[in-house]
Amino acid sequence: MKTEAILPLWLEDLIYRLVYHASRAVLAPLQRNSDFYWPFLLSTLLIGWIAWRFWSAESDSRGHAPWKAFRSRYLSRELWWHPSARVDYRFYAVNAVFVPLALGSLILQGSSVSGMLGHLFGSASARTLNPEYRIAARLVYSLLFFLAYDFGRFFAHSLLHDLSWLWEFHKVHHSAEVLTPLTAARVHPFDLALMACVPALLTGTLTWCFHRWVDTGIEFYTFLGMHVLLWGFGLFDNLRHWQVWISY
Repeated sequence: MKTEAILPLWLEDLIYRLVYHASRAVLAPLQRNSDFYWPFLLSTLLIGWIAWRFWSAESDSRGHAPWKAFRSRYLSRELWWHPSARVDYRFYAVNAVFVPLALGSLILQGSSVSGMLGHLFGSASARTLNPEYRIAARLVYSLLFFLAYDFGRFFAHSLLHDLSWLWEFHKVHHSAEVLTPLTAARVHPFDLALMACVPALLTGTLTWCFHRWVDTGIEFYTFLGMHVLLWGFGLFDNLRHWQVWISY
């Protein structure tokens, strides 16, 4: 005996994806591939506190700035519930939940770029490296992957500043009146897509090259499932959008 579905399949799928992306947004501190993974948030707090304590202009006679002053300036309700900060939170919700629904199939992934190039030009390598060379190749691939990803973000970000029509999308990010790590989410969806697609093109092309000419088994080194160098970058990444002053 057949039973009719209560909801159309397309609506069930939509509800499922809404719940899925909403849960990922809420549980970001528990996700290793999130900028807001809890070790990254903790390291942001620790590095910011150390910089404030030993190099702040508000240091005491021993050259140490007190925790109370740090908390008052950077962890206060006035900062984290500022009208500008609340706009950041709304951008975060929209970009984390609704953008994947609307643009998910249009935002490139490095793996899809590599797969597409493999389909067009071939990807299988007949060359199998000796174990000692595989270690060296994996080290090189890990480093080049990080550089390709980092340069892709740099190049995309430069375009957003240098091209006037792209600046119209990007300027919303620079309209923040206060800074918290969530300010990183204050971006137009088109801005978000560009910053994702350019690195994906470069890392996907790099991956295809390694799989095509070196060895199909070569992968980058990871730490807890994340690229090891991106993991290290994540430890201080959130300091880019917090008002703690650290000179580079």
